[in-house]
Amino acid sequence: MVPVSTGGYYSFLYLLFYFPIISSIKRRKENTK
Repeated sequence: MVPVSTGGYYSFLYLLFYFPIISSIKRRKENTK
């Protein structure tokens, strides 16, 4: 694996895990209102 590609790989995984969390938080806020 290329060392440079690892940076983009981790950032990609970060978005995959981070995006669903944001969407779930937004849904919870909408449900509370």
